[in-house]
Amino acid sequence: MAEEWQEEIRKDPKTGRQCVYVTFSGPAVNTAKYSALQVDLETKLPVRTAVWFESDREGPAHYEYTTLEYDPEIPEGWFDFSVPAGAQVVDCRVLKKVLGEGADGGIAVDGLGEAEACTKVVGAYWRAVIAKDWDSVRKLRPLATGQALSALQAAYATAEPAELVGAPQLNHLGDPGTFIEASCVVKTKAGGERRSLLNVYLADGPNGRIGVVAGVLGAELHDGQ
Repeated sequence: MAEEWQEEIRKDPKTGRQCVYVTFSGPAVNTAKYSALQVDLETKLPVRTAVWFESDREGPAHYEYTTLEYDPEIPEGWFDFSVPAGAQVVDCRVLKKVLGEGADGGIAVDGLGEAEACTKVVGAYWRAVIAKDWDSVRKLRPLATGQALSALQAAYATAEPAELVGAPQLNHLGDPGTFIEASCVVKTKAGGERRSLLNVYLADGPNGRIGVVAGVLGAELHDGQ
């Protein structure tokens, strides 16, 4: 899956051990795709890996791992997990089941690229919210039913949206199996601006490709960047 693969063998300046230094591009990780990988030639194990947004791989990496441990002792319960209070959980299985049952959900995005499809979904969703067209909101956001829809209506009532200023940032384009994160800027009727980070899901169904809003990351509307 990698492109522009290049290798160079030289000593690690910190350890003096012979290593192979690899650079390559793709696949994208949160739109960052320019990677570097260092592998110890004796153990054949990676000792460092990083990925950048910039092709020159200069400056701070988007992700960087410099301490990799193999076969460590893991305490009992190390992987136990409980959902934090107030966190929103989107069960992809439920969403896929709802869409797979042929429910009238989502909006057609056949023939569109991921960015264009996501922009179409986001625009339709906010138009429905602003018009208080809750039937269309439920169609575009299939998990917003019952109490979930009531909570959504209450959240929007506290800062009533009046206009979608735009969605200037789309994260996870090209990342398979991951929601696209659409960072939206919304103007409210009170005159201020709020932000919302929507999770958009694109799926191929029996009637073609559709897009839906799977949920939101964080509060429905917030003041932060």
